[in-house]
Amino acid sequence: MRRWLIWGVLALAAGAALWTAGWFWGRSAVLARADAAAEELAALGWTLSYGTREVDGFPLGYRVRFQDLGLVEAASGALVRVPSAMAARDDEALVVGVAGPLRLDMPVPAAWQVADPRLPRVVTVIAEGEGIVVRVPEAAPGSSQSLRADSLAVTLDLKDQAQSVRVAFEAMSASRAAAGQALALQAGALVLDAASQVPDGPAVTIRAEAEGVEVSASALRAPEVPLSDLIYGGAAGAATVLAKSAALTVEGAIVGDPLGMDGRFVVEAGATDAAGSVRDGLMDLDAEIAASRWAWTAANQPELAVAVETAALTMAGPLARSDTPKPGQLRLGLNGVVAEDSLWLRVDPNAALPRDPAALRVAVDVTARLMGRIDQLPPGVPPPFEISNIMVEEVAVDALGASARASGDIEIVQPVVVPTGTIEVSAEGIAGLADNLTAAGFLTPDMRQTFDAILQVYARPAGDGDSWVTEIETGIEGVRVNGQPLQ
Repeated sequence: MRRWLIWGVLALAAGAALWTAGWFWGRSAVLARADAAAEELAALGWTLSYGTREVDGFPLGYRVRFQDLGLVEAASGALVRVPSAMAARDDEALVVGVAGPLRLDMPVPAAWQVADPRLPRVVTVIAEGEGIVVRVPEAAPGSSQSLRADSLAVTLDLKDQAQSVRVAFEAMSASRAAAGQALALQAGALVLDAASQVPDGPAVTIRAEAEGVEVSASALRAPEVPLSDLIYGGAAGAATVLAKSAALTVEGAIVGDPLGMDGRFVVEAGATDAAGSVRDGLMDLDAEIAASRWAWTAANQPELAVAVETAALTMAGPLARSDTPKPGQLRLGLNGVVAEDSLWLRVDPNAALPRDPAALRVAVDVTARLMGRIDQLPPGVPPPFEISNIMVEEVAVDALGASARASGDIEIVQPVVVPTGTIEVSAEGIAGLADNLTAAGFLTPDMRQTFDAILQVYARPAGDGDSWVTEIETGIEGVRVNGQPLQ
């Protein structure tokens, strides 16, 4: 029995010795693999440096630990610095853990600085958090890189104390497709803080908080085509962005405004969805906001607030230069707009005006062409659009017990910019609205008489009651209203 025990101990010792020797042999292979990875990065234009490099994980695995890790991109001069990083490999991917603040220094292109001398020479991004882990899978079809963090805060340092931006995430995860053209991000919560001091103007601070955040972006283009050429140059391909949140709150303050507009604003919203895309030089944007509240509090004044049941916006049009006009559109809908009592007490304390929910609908189609690249314009220069047609499908307002609707089609003759076409405007309850505005003190008796005279000259009764219609014609000879020249 004693002999078998001795042989067992010797076998265990021999096995441990062989395992240890094998681990140290594998350690050399791991270091060789790390050196090969550094060479691969160098081939891509990145230079890797570090203060110390150690391999641990004995006896069941390998971890490569770096201290004072740095990466420099030769083409742009961008520098990434990490105090401490750990890399290990599981069955499917390389797993990298980061500790301490990550710092990214990005030189600003000289052309940008010439266009706007206020830009700094270097922009710095600092990221720090808890539980930051990056996974880089083996190159395989459909594989993607991923980032996960229990918490992550990203600060943009513009080298200007008057400007600051900070974004913080909780329960955040992000992924990037192996081809590098698709990104996705999810976060349980997001907080953005920004501040700006406008020269000879006000100081503005903004704080945005969102819950249930989801963002995705993708771009399909040839590898040699820059993203800017896809968006602004009309290069072949497509780019899309989707964003949504379960709840959103934006708070801000304006201090020192030369026009005396100091105050505080708050926007609260339920579900928020937005989607944008660019294809063949044409842009599409859709956004919806549910159950929002918009409030403004001027200095030493009570809060004024409006609630909106739903808000929707659709925009489309050219983003790239073209020789021929391209289609565009604008759709805007505000439904269930209700002013809160604090606002009504300010503007109509005697309750002379109807307080039914208001609504706004805008549906306009445009044909236009862009005559230059808008990403290459000097600061402050408007985009060079040339509009050839405006079709007003509907512009409608329902508010204060009255309603108005406009529709028509306008051709714009280029290059002399002469609008030619007809717009028809119909309205109901306008005379009753004038009565209510007079009772509320917004119109004096003289102003009311002037209003009645204008209504009789520029509007025709449309049937019985308080219904009116106006036809506006425009052309080379000028503007005519209901067949009469506009004086």
